[in-house]
Parts: sequence; structure tokens; C-alpha cells
Amino acid sequence: TISLTTLDVNRFYPGLNLNPGTNLDPILRLYSDSGTLLVEDDPSASLNASLSTTVQRGLYYLEVTSIDEPGAVGEYSLTGNFNPLPSIPTMVAPTGVVSEPLPSFIWTVASNAASYELEVDDLTRNVQRYYTATEVATLHQALTQFAEGDFQARVRAVTTGGLKSEWSNYVTFSVDIPSPGTPSILRPIGEIGLSLPVFEWTKPANASSYELLVMNVDTGERVIYKTNYIGTTYIHFVPIPDGNYTAEVRAGNAIGEFSSWSRRVEFTIKAPIPGAPVLKSPNVITTSQNPRFTWDLIESAAYYDLWVNNRTTGKTQVLRKTDIPGTDNFYDPPFFDQGVYTAWLRGVNGNNVAGKWSAPLTFTVDVLPPGKVTIQGPVNPDKSTLITTLNPTFRWTSAIRAVRYELWANNVTTGQLQIIRRSDIKDTTFTSLANLTQGFYRCWVRAINSANEVGEWSNVYTFTIDEPTPQIPVITGPAINPAGSVDNANPTFTWRMGVDAPFYQFLLYEVNPRTSQLSIYINQFGLTQKSFTIPFDKRLKEQSYVARVRAYNVSGDYSNWSSDYRIRIDVPDPVTPTLLGPAGTLNDNTPLFNWTHDKASFRYEVLIRDLERNENIVLQVSSFGVNPEGTQAFYTLPDNMALRNSTYRWWARAFNSMGASGGWSNAGTFVIRVTAAEKPADQPLAALPGQTLLASLPQRAERPEVRRAANEALAVDHGYSEVAPVEPVAKIVPTNVPGVPGEQSMEQQLIDEALWRLINPAAVV
Repeated sequence: TISLTTLDVNRFYPGLNLNPGTNLDPILRLYSDSGTLLVEDDPSASLNASLSTTVQRGLYYLEVTSIDEPGAVGEYSLTGNFNPLPSIPTMVAPTGVVSEPLPSFIWTVASNAASYELEVDDLTRNVQRYYTATEVATLHQALTQFAEGDFQARVRAVTTGGLKSEWSNYVTFSVDIPSPGTPSILRPIGEIGLSLPVFEWTKPANASSYELLVMNVDTGERVIYKTNYIGTTYIHFVPIPDGNYTAEVRAGNAIGEFSSWSRRVEFTIKAPIPGAPVLKSPNVITTSQNPRFTWDLIESAAYYDLWVNNRTTGKTQVLRKTDIPGTDNFYDPPFFDQGVYTAWLRGVNGNNVAGKWSAPLTFTVDVLPPGKVTIQGPVNPDKSTLITTLNPTFRWTSAIRAVRYELWANNVTTGQLQIIRRSDIKDTTFTSLANLTQGFYRCWVRAINSANEVGEWSNVYTFTIDEPTPQIPVITGPAINPAGSVDNANPTFTWRMGVDAPFYQFLLYEVNPRTSQLSIYINQFGLTQKSFTIPFDKRLKEQSYVARVRAYNVSGDYSNWSSDYRIRIDVPDPVTPTLLGPAGTLNDNTPLFNWTHDKASFRYEVLIRDLERNENIVLQVSSFGVNPEGTQAFYTLPDNMALRNSTYRWWARAFNSMGASGGWSNAGTFVIRVTAAEKPADQPLAALPGQTLLASLPQRAERPEVRRAANEALAVDHGYSEVAPVEPVAKIVPTNVPGVPGEQSMEQQLIDEALWRLINPAAVV
């Protein structure tokens, strides 16, 4: 691989935007020592070239020239590398007939080889790449069994860089697995007294597994059918009852071919009643809490029954194990408490007939006291014992024979003894559940064993708790806008800390606009987050405020106050919305109202006029949806305020968080036409919940009589927003009242006048 790099003309002549290769194309050629051209690179519109090829060992020549001006390439550099290919290995084995289903492949070492790729074809079934493998050595045994048939194998070498040699020669071989010979059963034969007899047979040639079949001659039932068994001896996992039986076995080879069944042998089991066994252990006195029981095997026992009483507590059968295999002469019990015990053992034959109990064996479990522990903490990461947390973790070493530990800690500074005294700790660590007071401490730990015997107290361990005084917070928000104010009446104050503190105190002062004196407006303790949002009922007025915050720890140590953070609240007037929908004819009694939205808009007022019934509805919308961009608001009329079939005109206006209203929007018009099958039964408008119906207003003389709906609700909040209580969510008035919007060009003051009368029934028209 060779690369040619010439001068970067644009670097030497900046600003000319030269097109390399327009007037000069370099050519890179490779020749053999006899002058034969092997490969060349003639790039267009480029002053660089490269070539790559595979060659034999020998002498070669490079030529650098050009098309238009031979020899005028100018200054250039050549770089390249030579990667030697590995030599071709020689396949050696297998050859001829292979009698194993996992043949071994052998080949010679190849120079420059890091690994080898083996490829085997199945010639009998015409399967290419029947078996493949990658190997770093020159020997590979197949990982999966080969079917019988003819095969050919080859190998090639691979370098560390992934270069591969040519494939080696093929070796051909055949896999032919001989059939296994027929085994012969050696035992059991004749009459035996064992309920768990040992079945044994010979190992014939080419056998890799066996099948054993045992039948009950008396009942004709199959007792044992063991398949794919590897060994030549077998003991069944359950006792065989007395009776007459036959046994036969056959061998299988590696590919699942079987021999004929062996000669069938007959045997009879007549198991005697087991004699009394002799318990040999535990010792009379043992310090082990799970002492091993041992005994001499009884030939006729199919399994054993062990019975242990606790003489100290008087509890019988503190241990009863009835299924110990007859081939075992020991049993390891679970843990025993300290005390005196008596044990008996008996054998049971395959007919479930038990023999005599052994002589009783009495032994004493005497648990030794636990060892002594060493306290290793509380400790800081720097290994010091000046602890800065009020919930330190005590650590100690484990003690032999300990099942739990007892911890004792005193506060020397306050004189409080046993500020911690726990004896139920099962681990070697304990973290204080309650906050400890600051001061100098002394503590000890001791172990307790299963007999509730205590060990020696550890050496005293001392440490000091000194909770650090918090750092001074730095207030970072709310952010001040370019106008030098905050446009949110419920801003969130934030602050940062180098190291977080457990608690914070937040102070907010009102600044008197005339005297500039400060008076506390909010004093909030116990904050655990580095932020505080002004609650709704504390919404800020449009004036200046000063905020301060300080941190304090669990021990009551306070930091200094932060620097004053001064803000001025200036909530912008809401923007007059533009109606987006509904429009046209709808088949929905609860349409979706949609209009443009501005972040200064805190709530909305929607006026809907029923043009066919001469009625108006006023909606106070304090909960509404906003699109992801925050540019549109939408509100779906709830089911209990469904509109009837009619023609409607509607307007909307916005209010900011200070209660200031914006201008009314232009009017929108829509028609509701719901078929009889789609709409619910009509009901008087006066009965609609959440609305208030006003009678027709007199001609500017009398006060209107207010007739309320049965629900009597004056305010409905349909969502999440926290707002001050508002007047009726919906009011309905005749459209012939002067001052109610009629045309899109209606003046703002007329709409405001109509709404004022709606929320103040006592007003004189």
C-alpha cells in the first residue's frame, strides 16, 4: 500500500481557489523488476494518488509522473507499508476412516499466522461449509458430532491484521461409527437381601451409553428404565420391594446406534428386617452446633430413621429425619441450641419394615462463648475520627460463634449514657437511626452466641461528632428581564451552594415605594430544596422586593445571610387573543374553544351569544390547555354546560395575574346542529348546572331580578390553576340589553359595562 502526497497549492496560494489537477495530474505506477506494469493510479482533479496490491517476494519499482508535463510534478512525498501475507498451511489429518463422531483436525504451522480458519464440506449430502471453526493452535477437535459420511477439510492462516493466506490442500475422510457390542449383566443374580441392589454390567467395544430395563415378574410392571446412562454400575434412587425381577441392558454408540439387549437375568429380593444400628457420634460433649451423626451401615437398610430429643427443654423430636438414604452412614443436622440431647437410629428395609432402634446416644452441645470484636468505625474517608454526620455508621470485626452483637455508646460531652444501646444487631455495622447530638463519644461492642452467652467487650472506641456550619447561599433567580424586572407575580427564587445544607430559611421583604423601608413579607423555615416559589395566596404586587436566604444544619448552626437579591415585579398587560375556533357548522354540543395565547395571560373570560334565543353566556376560564409552543390556548366546554342547537357568536379576553384585563377579541361565529339521534334530551336552560339565568332586563329603569339555576353554583374551577374566586362561571342574559356585544365593531366600554351588570345584579340599568 503506497500513497503519493504533493504540495497543497491552495495553502501556498490562499484566496485563489485553485482547482488541483486542472493543469497537472500526477500518476503513480508500480512495475516489476522486468518492467511490467502491475498497477497504477491516475486520479482526476487531484494532486494525490495511492495504490494497493498483492505481490510475491521480489524487487519492484515505483514511478511518479504526470500527464501534461512529465517530470514536472514538483515536490512530493511517498509513504507506504508492506504487510507480509501468512504462508499456506498444509492439512495433515484426518484421513481415511474415522470411527469417532468428533474428529480431530491437524495442520502444519504457517509463518506470520495469528490464527487459522477451518472449513469442512459434507460430500455425502453436498453441504458446503458443513463445519467451520477458528483456532489459534494447529489442532482442533470438532465441537459438534459429525454424521456418518464422506467429508473434505481445508485450512488457511490469518495474520493479526486480518490478512489471509490461500487455502491449503484438501484432506478427505469418512466418518463411520462402529456399532457397539452387547454388554452382559454381572449382578444382581439369584436371591439377594438388598432393597437397593447394585446393577453392574460389562463394557463392550464402541459403547458410550447404556439403557437399563428392570421388570417385576410378579406384577408385569416396569420398575426401572434408565436411558442415556454413562457408567457401568447403577443404584436406583428408591428401594425396590421384595419380589421377583428380571434385568437386561444394551449399549449405545456416539451416534445413537444400539446393540441388542443383553441376556436377561433373574433375581429375587428378600430383604430381612434390619438389625439395630450403632450410633458412633456425636461425641458425649461437643462444641459444634451442627454435630455430625455417624453409624455403621446395615446391609438390609434401604433408608434410616433418626430421632433426637432435647432433654434440656424437654422437647421431643427436636429432629426427626426419616428418609436418610441407606447408602449414607452419616447425617449433618441443622444447628442445635446449647443443651443435652438423646438420639436414636433405626433402619428400614425396602418393604417399609423398620428394625429395632439403636441404643440411645446422649450428648451435650456446649457452645463456646463468642470471640472479641474490634471496633473500626465511625471513621471519615480520611481515616480521622472527627465525624461530620449526625448519623454515623458503627463498624466492627466479626466474632467467631456470634449470632448477634450489642452496641453501647455514651455522649461524654452531654453526659448522656447509653445514647445507643442495642443488642439485636445481626450485622457488623449499625447506622444510627436518630440524629446524634454533637459532642465527644465513647462506644463498645460485644458478641452474643446462640446460647445468649455474651463475649468480652471490645476496647473503647472514641470519636467526635461536629456537624459543619453550612456555607452561605448565593441567590441565582428569578432571572431579571432586559427591562430590569420580573414579569411573574409568583416567581421562583433559586440559590446555589458549594455543599448542600439540610435546611434553608428564606426571607422576602417588601420595599416601601416612598420610604424604601423593608418589612418582612415571607419568612419560611425548613426548606430542603434550593428553591422557593411564591404561593398563590402570597402573589406579589407590582413593586420592589428584597430576598435573603441562609442555610442551617440539623444541629441548628446557621450560615450568614446571603447577599440581598432585589427584584421589581412588573406584570405585563395581557394580549388581546385572536379566535381560532370553533367556526362553521358543528355536530358537537360541547365544542372546543381555541384562541391565541400569550404567557402574560393568566385566565380568560369568554362571552357566548345565542343569536336564536337572545341569551348570553359568560365563562370564566381559569383552567385551560396550551399547545407545546405555548402560543395557543384551548378549552372544551364540559358536558354539564352543553350548548343547544343554535347559532352563536363569541368573544374572548385575557386577564394577567394581577387581575388586569386586556381587550376583547373580534367576534367569532359558529352553528351547532346535532341530530336527534346524537343529542341528549333538551332541558330548560335555567336548569343547566353551573349557570345563572337573568330575566330580561327592563329598559334602564328597574333592577333586574336574578333567577338562579337549581345548582346554585357561582364558581366552577375545571382544573389545576390556583386563582382567586371569580363570579359566576356562566351568566345568561337577553341580547337586547344595551351594552352587550352585538357587532364585531362594538366598543370595548360597552362590553365591559354589560359584564359589570352581569356580576352585579343590584346595578341600575
